[in-house]
Amino acid sequence: MILLISGFISISLLTETIGVFFRLLGSLNNLPTLGYSIHVRVATLGRFFTFLSAPALGFIVDSGSSSKDIALIGAISFLFVSFFGLLITLKGESMINFGYSKFTNSKKFIKFQKMNLTFKLISRNLNFIFIVAISFLTTAVGIILVNYLATIFVDFRATIVQTTALITAFGTLIHVFIVDPKLAKAGDENPILLNSLVYGFVIARVVISLLLSIVFILVYLT
Repeated sequence: MILLISGFISISLLTETIGVFFRLLGSLNNLPTLGYSIHVRVATLGRFFTFLSAPALGFIVDSGSSSKDIALIGAISFLFVSFFGLLITLKGESMINFGYSKFTNSKKFIKFQKMNLTFKLISRNLNFIFIVAISFLTTAVGIILVNYLATIFVDFRATIVQTTALITAFGTLIHVFIVDPKLAKAGDENPILLNSLVYGFVIARVVISLLLSIVFILVYLT
């Protein structure tokens, strides 16, 4: 059950992270709206796996699982996200292009060029990367954190679990009102800037996933 739940959470976070590349491909093909549409579809698919993991997490908490079990789920989930997120970013161009061609029913598309992930690239978009990191931190950790706390404060379990929506909503608001408009404007006006923002977006989420995996590993071992 632990591996199953970890798989659901990993798939959810990975699809939401990697889906942003479809927006970049759409912009490079002068089809920013189509790219955005594909991004939304992929992200929505990811949210479906979040909904699958939520009742499963609730079940193991109700079944008497310890806080260490929840920490282990967090460690496995975020380790997978950081590893595969980085792998797809560096080596998954053909897979992303293939997905784009299938969504658009077209075999003619422009392959995006990988940016050199240098300090200069990161420093240019440091504010954006920071905002993405905060948004992802709150949306990604919410479901695991509240269930972790629910195993400790059992008498207030229902109240604690209900706060999942509040925590994730905060991150969602940041994404919708700050992150997404920047991506949309760059997609319409400046594909080169969008390329930089997309990689900054993915880097932020991969780094936060790695840090969270380390934190949950330490929690599990203590």
